[in-house]
Amino acid sequence: MTKVSGSALIFLLLAGLLLLAGSTAFADLYQYTDRNGVVTVTDKLDSVPKKYRATMKVTREEPKAAPQLPTASSVEMGAAQEAAPSAAPPKATADAGRRGWVTPVLVLVGLAAGFFIVLRLTRNLVSAQLAKVIYLVFFLGVSVFLYKSYAEHLVEGTLGMKQKVLGMFKKANARESSALEETRGAAK
Repeated sequence: MTKVSGSALIFLLLAGLLLLAGSTAFADLYQYTDRNGVVTVTDKLDSVPKKYRATMKVTREEPKAAPQLPTASSVEMGAAQEAAPSAAPPKATADAGRRGWVTPVLVLVGLAAGFFIVLRLTRNLVSAQLAKVIYLVFFLGVSVFLYKSYAEHLVEGTLGMKQKVLGMFKKANARESSALEETRGAAK
């Protein structure tokens, strides 16, 4: 076995392991409180005693919905939307959550394939300096791509947290105003 085919075999094995390791599993969780007051959580209905099945709570694990990012038109219409009652966002499909690992795997496979293509192309070059420049440009391009992807991920996460905090503030203000109205109504 040559050095190139051995490294290609190792690459294919690692890519196969990445494909197998990336799957996500979801299950129903059953929660009940026994006679001693201990809360027990299990993933099998058969392990819940029959006398506690009437009072058990079932929690379904589902993929989390992607955060809704505000667009330019939604920012302009923000005041109008706050006055109108908001509709609940549609739930994400189960397939979207289970296949979320495909994109990172494809990116890694693409980067590895690009690396092997650059290696093959630079072997045939006469100038060693030109090969080094091509390596440098390739790695700088990959670094910029990875940095850009990470920055976009951080922006999405920050916007998601901002939306959650704003929602919590709205709920807290609504609770506070309703409590004040109740207090004023009771005083009259």
